Amino acid sequence: YLEDSRAEVRAARKHGRRCVSKCRIQEVVLSDSRFLRSESLQCLASSVAQSAWRMIDLLVVLPNRTKDHAPSSGNSFGTSPRMRDDRSYAKVVGGHQSESSHPLEEVLAFELFSRSQSNLGKLQTTGRIESSSDKSYSNAVTNSSRSDDRKVLELLVAFCVDFLAELTLMNRDRLALLWPHLYETLLRIIAEPPRGDYNSQQIGNGVVERAVVCVLRVGARLLHREEIRDDVLHALQLLIKLRSSFVPSISLLLSAGVLRIVSTHAPHLQSSSHWQIMLQLLLASGSFEHADSAECATQALQFVLGDEQVLYAVDIENYELLLTCVRTLSSSEDPKKSVAALDMLLVLCSRLTQLSAILERDGVPSELNVDTHSDSASTTTGNTASTTNAWNVLWKPLLQCFVNIANDSRGGIRNYALLLLERVVTSSVETDVLSADDLKYALEDVLLPFLLSAFPTNGSVPSFGVDELEKTQLRAVMLISKTFLQHHARMAAALEVSEFVQVWRSVLSSLKHCVDNYSGARDKGHSSNSSDNRSSGASKSNSASDVLLQETFLKGHSSNSSDNRSSGASKSNSAGDVLLQEHVSETVTNMVLVMAASGLLQQNETDSMWRATIVITESWIPGLPEMVRVTQTAL
Repeated sequence: YLEDSRAEVRAARKHGRRCVSKCRIQEVVLSDSRFLRSESLQCLASSVAQSAWRMIDLLVVLPNRTKDHAPSSGNSFGTSPRMRDDRSYAKVVGGHQSESSHPLEEVLAFELFSRSQSNLGKLQTTGRIESSSDKSYSNAVTNSSRSDDRKVLELLVAFCVDFLAELTLMNRDRLALLWPHLYETLLRIIAEPPRGDYNSQQIGNGVVERAVVCVLRVGARLLHREEIRDDVLHALQLLIKLRSSFVPSISLLLSAGVLRIVSTHAPHLQSSSHWQIMLQLLLASGSFEHADSAECATQALQFVLGDEQVLYAVDIENYELLLTCVRTLSSSEDPKKSVAALDMLLVLCSRLTQLSAILERDGVPSELNVDTHSDSASTTTGNTASTTNAWNVLWKPLLQCFVNIANDSRGGIRNYALLLLERVVTSSVETDVLSADDLKYALEDVLLPFLLSAFPTNGSVPSFGVDELEKTQLRAVMLISKTFLQHHARMAAALEVSEFVQVWRSVLSSLKHCVDNYSGARDKGHSSNSSDNRSSGASKSNSASDVLLQETFLKGHSSNSSDNRSSGASKSNSAGDVLLQEHVSETVTNMVLVMAASGLLQQNETDSMWRATIVITESWIPGLPEMVRVTQTAL
């Protein structure tokens, strides 16, 4: 029917459109439905809903059942007058019906009876049954007819869904009468019913899309209504389980709908489970990976993080899920979205003090599986449990998120992530809730492993090239130095002497690892197609994000590096190696002098810290003991 282009069919379509337009459905049926009596309104909704349910059942079951009951050849039915009596419609229906049969058996039987009558008519008019030469044409016509029937059914179901949605929104003061019919219709389309013969692939994507739009519209308009809130959220939760092959086509719809619901009804999303549905819907829809929907997803996250009350309503149970959303957004191909994700992390850091207070008051949620260090109870501070929980639940996942983004292949994003990470861990205000043990774990579990990963032992060169790798390495060394110098006094005062010595030894060993493994990466980079890597790195660093995130420190070292290269160096070490060795040596020297000036490091063979310092640094900073002696003499 839909593909038929005959003149009479086109005229029938035109006549049908005129008939529908004269019905004035929007004006008479929908707008004036506000004046209907409750009984009449309920009957209208029930009739439309039941019509939709019947057509949904046909879409789901009919293709599977007809395959089982279809005749195997053209002469299966109606080969004699006696068979016509045996294949009467009443007998066919009676033969198929039973207590365990499907309610659509009558429809299926009617289809079989119609085919038998058609073949019998051909026998009476032409004297023969359809021959094998006509079979291919007949099958093609049948398949085309079934395809058209399916399209018609899908259009009718979509019309019923839209009609029920409009009827419900028009009569929101009588939701108790209309919502059950709409809700049941949506569940039949989106959810998987208990029948075993259901196949979600049978319902067309167009019908599911209309149901998704309907759920989002009702959620955006009526989520504040307590009587239907749980039903709407349940329907939204079912959208998370839609077919993965279908979700990308409605990614923009989902992200825009979530943004509208979050921005309009945030005060009514009262429990952590409600916010979990919103965040999971953003992730499941793939909104962060698609350019069209990423903007809506970004605005939704910015709204959640920008409002303190909304963020606290999201609750600590969804904290890691929120970080996952931000981390996924940072991998967007658009540098602006990645920068926005990092800014969100910075905003989240400013909320950690209040979140830590909530965590201290309420404790760790039972749903969270938190790994704690076995020696965390050795701290001498009074708030051991709260600060340790603040590290495990809040701070550690946040710092790991920063570190993951700092491994991005784009130089500007990496450097900006390290810049913000340095700002966070060196802030005395934001890290005040952390204990000395937590600061120790921040260095040993997160920051130092990242430093070691920036200097691979096998000398491998990442895809973004050696020059971009150098910038990340220099920034990572600066991160470790500033973090330790900012918090070394607190750690020395609260930790056991052996623990603090172990932290100091780990920092020095990691910095020595940087020097030992730097020249191999540069030599390998120069020997294996380094010109291609530099051109690729240059094209990435010239992007808008790199220009925005260029740091004075990196500019200064870039100019120093060019001067060193022009002046020449020994054959064993490149100019880049000399630059890094000088930078790491100056960093370690500065750290040692600060420790000596504070009295934590004594130039004495009986001092375990001094012995560890000499053992690690004597091979590449031979003049360090003399500098320490001069400093302590001056003091």
